[in-house]
Amino acid sequence: MKRKKEMENLVVKLDSIKMINFKNIVKSEISFSDKNKILNTVGIYGQNGSGKTAVVESLNILKSLLMNIAFPKDLYYYINVVNNDAKLDYKFIFNKDKEKYIVKYYVKFTKNVKYNSEKNIEEKIVILSEEKIKIFNIDKKLLASIDCKNDQKKISINCQDYTDSTDQDLISNDIAIATVHLSNQLSTTIIFQDMFRENIKKNTLLKMILDSMHFNAITNLFVIGMKETSLISALDNLPLTIRTSNNKKTITSGTALLNLFSPSTIPIIILDTITKELERINLVMTQLIPNMKIGYKTISEGLDKLGNPTITIQLVSIIGDAQIPLKYESEGIKKLIALCSVLISVYNNEAVCLVVDELDSGIFEYLLGEIVKILHSEAKGQLIFTSHNLRLLEVLPKECIIFSTTNPQKRFVKMANVKPNHNLRDFYYRTILLGGQKELLYNETEEYEIERAFRICQPQA
Repeated sequence: MKRKKEMENLVVKLDSIKMINFKNIVKSEISFSDKNKILNTVGIYGQNGSGKTAVVESLNILKSLLMNIAFPKDLYYYINVVNNDAKLDYKFIFNKDKEKYIVKYYVKFTKNVKYNSEKNIEEKIVILSEEKIKIFNIDKKLLASIDCKNDQKKISINCQDYTDSTDQDLISNDIAIATVHLSNQLSTTIIFQDMFRENIKKNTLLKMILDSMHFNAITNLFVIGMKETSLISALDNLPLTIRTSNNKKTITSGTALLNLFSPSTIPIIILDTITKELERINLVMTQLIPNMKIGYKTISEGLDKLGNPTITIQLVSIIGDAQIPLKYESEGIKKLIALCSVLISVYNNEAVCLVVDELDSGIFEYLLGEIVKILHSEAKGQLIFTSHNLRLLEVLPKECIIFSTTNPQKRFVKMANVKPNHNLRDFYYRTILLGGQKELLYNETEEYEIERAFRICQPQA
């Protein structure tokens, strides 16, 4: 219990990401801070195919690693096609009471092949060939580190905690080596494997940081890519992102998939959590969409195959006395509902980080601007998003906006020479047309050439 309370009191903030040979990024860094201060709201803008979604996907990989679940099966194709490996380097700021730590977490993925005897084919796979973590104090003095190398020919693991005055090993070599083999089998982390993390010497700085990163990934890091939002339209599922806590500091966190097309059967034990979450969501939703509330209608109760109590419910939107199945509402309203719970947590909890790809999709631009303006002004947590809607350039200050470029060696920049009286939206348009920045922000397209391409593609009679 003491260890859990310690982790809850430790706030983790994402500071930056360095990416090498990751998708269409050759070598670039993106920072979520300004003048050594972590920004609570950061928007990423740019041309299609310029690396915005790569940021979201790098954070989805981070979440998988820290939670000790398998990284994406198609990770092989995330590695730049002309290279054999990709590197991701994350930087965090940890605040615990009056203490502050800088934590750097580095991973290297390498392409490989594995023979599948059942299918008699070679499968393209990825191995985690390097994984490192370094912990510094605020003066950048190294306090602890783990360095894992796994090239399948030679395995080496080195753990150091310079704050530990005893001679006892931080972890046994046999456990460390076994963890590497498990990582290769399951396509997971080495350092955050339960077997590795739980056998690190107790009451050390290294143990506290590893446990905190694992705990925060589960309870406080939410990554919502297009895959998650497409569940709404493609599969008629509403991914209800839940993050609640009570006075006893018990945290419930995760995503509940509720069917929009037909009633959902759920364990009755989670009904109370969903009910309370809908009540929280309604406090905000009634302000975003006047007179609308979200609820559910009970269809039946029963037992699952193991004899556990279940309940079948149908999600509905409520306007006055009228109840309408939620599936008939617009995609934008469904998206707002899916995001609302975690947006509330971002506003109120400094430990929460929400990452959303194409935040603007399906949401009326004026309403979107109001939501983001409030979060920027008052949110305690972090919101990182990509967007194509330029309304937000008029809402957020220039330091909160990052633009993707056409240069794969430097994909992300902040706009230079923007004066306080400039409208950033107009300034961005002028830059696209006339240039003026060190990096090109848009690969030029010609209206005539686009029209000609459509014309020559006309089917011949």
